[in-house]
Amino acid sequence: MPIPLAAAIIGSAVAGAGASIYAGNKAANATQRATEENNQLQREIYDRNQANLQPYINQGYTAGAQLNDLLAPQGRAGEPDWEAYLREHQDVREHADRVAAGGGDRIQAAKEHYAQYGEAEGRYLPTFAAPPGGAEQPIFGPPVEARPEFERPIIVARPSYSRPSSRPLDVSLGAYEKSPDFEFQMSRGLEALKSDRTLNGLLNSGAALKGALDFSQNLALGDYGQWRDYVTGQHNRDRDFSEAQFQSDRAFGNANYNLDRARQDGIFADDRAFGTGTWEADRAYDTSRFDTRLNSLMDVNRLGLGAAGSLAGVGQNYASSVGANNTNQAGITANAALAGAGQLNSLLGSLAYTYGRQGSSYGSRNDLAGLY
Repeated sequence: MPIPLAAAIIGSAVAGAGASIYAGNKAANATQRATEENNQLQREIYDRNQANLQPYINQGYTAGAQLNDLLAPQGRAGEPDWEAYLREHQDVREHADRVAAGGGDRIQAAKEHYAQYGEAEGRYLPTFAAPPGGAEQPIFGPPVEARPEFERPIIVARPSYSRPSSRPLDVSLGAYEKSPDFEFQMSRGLEALKSDRTLNGLLNSGAALKGALDFSQNLALGDYGQWRDYVTGQHNRDRDFSEAQFQSDRAFGNANYNLDRARQDGIFADDRAFGTGTWEADRAYDTSRFDTRLNSLMDVNRLGLGAAGSLAGVGQNYASSVGANNTNQAGITANAALAGAGQLNSLLGSLAYTYGRQGSSYGSRNDLAGLY
């Protein structure tokens, strides 16, 4: 083959292979730039979504920390154990069961019984004890102050009254003869008898003495019955008056005592009801505020969790898109490399063929034809 022709064939093959390789590389580079631009766009989209969602995620973290503080366990050691109180006292338990059967609260019944009767009676009220190791039993909720305690007023002893003692009744004849009435009438009668005997000159006579004795006996016999009835009646009237006065004083004192006790019990019951009602209202208010805050924090925490989930989804989409772009770019680059390698192999094959033909021509001129 003539050298100019071989050179032309080789040049054409080299030019064609070079053009193909250049075109393949140019296409691969263009695709690489497009992939990088696409990845950058995906990164910008992810960064923008992260900037939009991050504040909600931060708020969710903050709300979660506040929830942990809000729901920290608090102790019950030392507080009354009302179930144990019911187990301790059978009559109270039966009463509480009847209240519960009627639709009431048995624990509240136990509390009311202790406040009204159990404390005054000195009944044992068990309390919660700290578990071994000092760890207290956890409860969750707002801190609640202990129920206010009210001391029942001290009632003075009921007044005592002594029944008045009456003088003994003595209506004997001897008592009559010692009475002022008998002595007065006896003195007047003897004076009159003495005056009469003096006028008649018989003052010291036996008749005068007999008259004085008869007068004394007749006076005792005639007036004794009336005196006895009078003294007995007066004694009975005095006794009845004293008894009536005693009964009146005792009734008046007992009425005042009962009135004072009822008034003090009423004041105690009103104070206890007001204090307990205020305590329960405060507890309900604190519980309501606690629940409101708890629900608000849980809503914010859920919002943060949702934002974190959305950001995770955006990140997953970003990773998937970039991975797909890179995989596609790797395929395109590999195909371009394979195409270039194919063009290079084709060029080498063409060169080898042309070189072989060219060598055959040189052999003819040098008598090397036997080699072909």
